[in-house]
Amino acid sequence: MLYFMRIPLSATAIKISVTVLFAAISFLLFSQIALHRFIAADEGFYLLAGKLVANGMLPYSDFFYPQMPLLPYFHATWISLLGESWITSRIIAASMASSIAAILFLFLWRVRSLSIALLAGALFITAPEILYWFTVSKTYVFSGAPLIASCALLYYALYHADKHLIPRLVLISGFLLGIAIGVRLFYFAFIPVYFIYVFFHVSNASRLKALKALTFGLVLSALPHMLFLLHDITSYWFNNLGYHLSRNHRPHEIAMELKVKVVRWALGLDSTNTFGSPCLPLLFWLNCVIALVAVCKGKLPPLPTSLGLVLFACYLTPTPIHLQYFSTCMPFFILGVATASWKRWVATSLLSLLTATTLIMLPQTFERLTVSGQGVKGIDQKNRQTFTLSTVTEVSEFLNQQFTPGSRIISQWPGFLFETSLLPVSGLENQFWIRMDEKLSPQQVDQFKLMTRPKMRLLPQDSSVDGLIIETHKFDKYFSEDIIEESKLSEITAPDGFRVFKSQDAP
Repeated sequence: MLYFMRIPLSATAIKISVTVLFAAISFLLFSQIALHRFIAADEGFYLLAGKLVANGMLPYSDFFYPQMPLLPYFHATWISLLGESWITSRIIAASMASSIAAILFLFLWRVRSLSIALLAGALFITAPEILYWFTVSKTYVFSGAPLIASCALLYYALYHADKHLIPRLVLISGFLLGIAIGVRLFYFAFIPVYFIYVFFHVSNASRLKALKALTFGLVLSALPHMLFLLHDITSYWFNNLGYHLSRNHRPHEIAMELKVKVVRWALGLDSTNTFGSPCLPLLFWLNCVIALVAVCKGKLPPLPTSLGLVLFACYLTPTPIHLQYFSTCMPFFILGVATASWKRWVATSLLSLLTATTLIMLPQTFERLTVSGQGVKGIDQKNRQTFTLSTVTEVSEFLNQQFTPGSRIISQWPGFLFETSLLPVSGLENQFWIRMDEKLSPQQVDQFKLMTRPKMRLLPQDSSVDGLIIETHKFDKYFSEDIIEESKLSEITAPDGFRVFKSQDAP
């Protein structure tokens, strides 16, 4: 053993070993949050979509899925191998967040220094915005991993790689960007940025090859989308664009007022009780300064700065907008500060200040996400005990005991059915159908597999329905006692906070 200890390690081996150690530390922190964090409402929708795909169903064609199509297939892969499990889903989310941290750390160590890599990595893994949204099974972390890898590869290709490696790195970078777009459409805005940076930073001799490689990588990643387009272009368009262009249900004046409020929160111009930290606005303004200085010098800003600011601007376009959108800007803003052209001590000082802020906030961050729910979107005193992993798992086990596999269940929130052997009633695969029927024709409602409130109210009388589960305080919002009495459903004893009904014809 002493002999092996005397063998000198190469610089590469040391970097890989330290990066693995940093990834392990990151995973310990992310997993502690992930395994105890309150459930985000949209998680149930994404996970159930993965379960349906694992069972052979197609997004858009078989159920309403208002997002790009790749995430359900990722979830379907691990569900097919490991089974439906909230715990597993959170561990995978924590693993993906740790992979982003490792990529960021190794990249900055390679292009800057170990001290900057450590500070930027520590800032990333302790930032409330990251701990809040990168530990759940939503699009943010699953699109963030290929996206940050893509950014790091392109940056390295443009500024550090040998000429003969540039086309290969650019191709892989373009492919990974396409994968991220396949999870979240907003990143489509990165495509022109990538082409601009390749055009201006690659020498004349390699420029054409690099542009072709970027194009090929993007086209290769777009092939699955071609299949969906050929299958049903109208449904593909509606689920990815049409729905989002018409989802606002508030009067224009109120919608704009709320939008301005969220933007002011994101810019740090107003305080908010919504969970967050001063890091996002501080990083945003720092990157604005970085971009302005670069432009004044007649140069392009650092690639991560441009990507972060473009993404931030994209998030201002939808109505409504939500503060959590901007969490995906954080890695780019951190990279922007770390790779800016100022002296190393400036970057080190700024990153140290920001990291100290997040470390001071870390106990409060953990307490809010796992205990009180204060400021956590979707969590209030009515549902604080409901949307925990333990409660949802308990409810799922109860449903499995009461109903036979394959039973069709009315569940306003799809997450209650994820860990079960039961199926949602068609149209209730997610909760985003609400109010959309008011903006569509009856034919479109049927075509896009949407539920309507009048239809849902009468669902208990459908003879094909085997049961119903709903939170007690939501019952009157969707159903009535008269409708239940006229149906074949009978109420059974259920866990506290829930009402469960079972068909008299069900075994």
